[in-house]
Amino acid sequence: AQQGNDNVSEAEVDTIFSNIESVFVVSHQLLRELEASDSADATRTIGEIFLELSPMMKLYTSYINGFEVSLQALSNCLRRPGFEKILNEYLEELGESLTLGSYLIMPVQRLPRYELLMRALLKFTPEDHSDFKTLSLALEKMKAINDLVNDSKRKAEARSYIVQIKQRLVGAPSSFVLVQPRRYLIREGPISRARAGKKGAKKSSIYVFLFNDLLLITRPRNSDLRYVDQLLLPCPTLTIVPHSDDTFRIFDGATLSADSQAKKDSQLHSKDPRDQ
Repeated sequence: AQQGNDNVSEAEVDTIFSNIESVFVVSHQLLRELEASDSADATRTIGEIFLELSPMMKLYTSYINGFEVSLQALSNCLRRPGFEKILNEYLEELGESLTLGSYLIMPVQRLPRYELLMRALLKFTPEDHSDFKTLSLALEKMKAINDLVNDSKRKAEARSYIVQIKQRLVGAPSSFVLVQPRRYLIREGPISRARAGKKGAKKSSIYVFLFNDLLLITRPRNSDLRYVDQLLLPCPTLTIVPHSDDTFRIFDGATLSADSQAKKDSQLHSKDPRDQ
C-alpha cells in the first residue's frame, strides 16, 4: 500500500494483521476436519482431530502476543478520515455489522473456547464411549496450550513494560543497557528512607525498579525517570529475603519501604558491612 494522508503502509498492515494467515490455515483445516467427521462414513473422532491439530494451534501465540499492538496500529489508522470511510464502506458492502476490531479479537478468544468445548463434550460423553479417552487427552492438550499462550503473553507484556521504562529513562550512561533477554521485573515503587537508630521514615523522591539481576534507582520528573544509580545483582552485600513489613534494605543501613506491583514474596535485604 502506498503511504499517504489516508493510506496505510505495508508495515502497518503487517502490524494490524500479524500472522493471521497462519492462524487462518489452522482454523480452516480444523473446520474441514470437523465437517468431515460429521458424515456417516467418518473414520476420525472429534477428540482425534483436536489431538492431531493441537501442535499447530501454538501458532496463535504470536497473534495473541501482538494483539494490543495490533489494536493500537488500527486505532492510529482509523484517525485518518479517508481510511475509516473506505473501511466502513467495504464492511457495509459485505453486509457486515461488526467492526474490523471485532474480527481481530476473534482469534484471541478461540483457544479458550476450544478448551470449553472439550470440557462440554467430555461432560456429555459416557466413559465407555470410543471417543472419551481421546477427548480427555484433547482437553489436557488444549489446557496446556492455553497455559503456554497465557505465560507467553505475560512474558511479552513484561518485556514491553521494560521497554517503556527504558523510553522514560533519561540521563543514564551510554554503556547502560536496560533491556536484556533474560531480565525481568520483580517489583517497583517509590521508597521512604529510615536511618538506623532513628524513628520514623523520611520521605524520598527516589523510585526504584528491582529486576532479577539489577536494582535501578531513579527520580521521577514529570513523565520521565531521571537515572540515579544501578546495582548489579547478585552483589556481595545484597541478598533477597522475605520481610513481613514488605521492605528491602540497602547496604548503607537504610530501610526502603516500596509500594510493589510484582511478587509480594520478593524483597531485597542488604547487610551492613559494619555488622560483619
